[in-house]
Amino acid sequence: MTFGVFDLSKGTTSSHRYIHTFFLSYAPCSNAIVQLAFDPTVLEEQVSSGRLTISLNRQGEIISLIKTGGLGVQPDIIQAQCLDLAKKRAVSLADTLAAQLSSR
Repeated sequence: MTFGVFDLSKGTTSSHRYIHTFFLSYAPCSNAIVQLAFDPTVLEEQVSSGRLTISLNRQGEIISLIKTGGLGVQPDIIQAQCLDLAKKRAVSLADTLAAQLSSR
């Protein structure tokens, strides 16, 4: 999975970390329905027409949602699929990070 973690400063707690999850949008042909790729491969990145970045905190609250690129994505797809997946990953990753940091 492609993701990023952003600390506001070096001394922040895990609840202040933002988890970024990336989706790529592409259409297999000009009249096809837009598809989203989560955890994109190099090939998917090369043929993508857009990117959706969702940033959440440890509690799964949306910090930012940025859509760039040419292909549109329906809001119900973002709400029903992308946000749900991003929330699950953000909470899971934040828990893993907190456990690793507390064991040091």
